[in-house]
Amino acid sequence: MISKASVAKHPIHPMLVPLPIGLWIFSLVCHFLYEGSGDLPWNTMAHYSLAGGVIGGLLAALPEQEATGVTRVRPRVSTPRAGPNRSP
Repeated sequence: MISKASVAKHPIHPMLVPLPIGLWIFSLVCHFLYEGSGDLPWNTMAHYSLAGGVIGGLLAALPEQEATGVTRVRPRVSTPRAGPNRSP
């Protein structure tokens, strides 16, 4: 499926996803460094990078949702009584 939210035919969503993942990993590393050393700047950096990861994750989700028009994450699953492959 070709995404409508793209730059030069490259979808934006995969470009934005590594940023929050990297920030969350960096936050974890900063937290461990704070626990090991007790230096307050590591704790502050862990909090800022965690907040940046959350904001970046929300921003990365926007282009994909607008491009696909997905309103729910999981499709409905039919029950065994409804029969196989029956759409709602």
